[in-house]
Amino acid sequence: MATLQIEFRDKKFVSHNGVNVVSATTKEIVGNGWNGKVDEEGNITFVSVQYLAGVRYQLKFKIVDGFVKKILKVGDNRPIVLKSYILKNWPIDGVIGLGSGKIDNRTTYFRTQEFQDFLDKYGITAVRFESPNNIHSVVKINQEGFYTLHESIKTDGDSETIDHNLQIDSANQNIILQQKIKVTNATWVVKTVLKNGKLANKILFTTANPQELRNLPKE
Repeated sequence: MATLQIEFRDKKFVSHNGVNVVSATTKEIVGNGWNGKVDEEGNITFVSVQYLAGVRYQLKFKIVDGFVKKILKVGDNRPIVLKSYILKNWPIDGVIGLGSGKIDNRTTYFRTQEFQDFLDKYGITAVRFESPNNIHSVVKINQEGFYTLHESIKTDGDSETIDHNLQIDSANQNIILQQKIKVTNATWVVKTVLKNGKLANKILFTTANPQELRNLPKE
């Protein structure tokens, strides 16, 4: 799903990437299903509401005095804290990320400008802090010689294809290849997703500090 990215600097929203933005000022922004504001102290609150099967879901992403919380409230139930951590020396400059899609599974993050610059250098769109030594699934869909979907992985470890399944969808003229790749002895895995020849996602899997990793692919 598309992610709205907002540059936060000097306690203000200074720019954004334009993803589904309805309105924006230096203190308030509405976009990608979120309503957000920042106060004079630099504290940030974003709220999104969605109704599923007649039930009201509210997702809140807030940073107050450096305390980051992601809170989900479903109907009249008590709120659930999905994520909580502390940012030192708040307020600091950085990038806010707000995802779309089903509300209880939306991406939210705050990245320091230094970390965002590092990700941009390698074209990485997301980081998952989980072991790269796992079984990774990739899919390739070829339609009349053109890949409408092409997933691949790169790693600094060892990789082995342990399963593959080839299907032919005659009705849509698609050739679908599904693979499972086992990775071992790795400190990182990068999964690249291309849709219709364009980069849709580039996900880094690691348990280490990403900025200390070596030989990450730029392409």
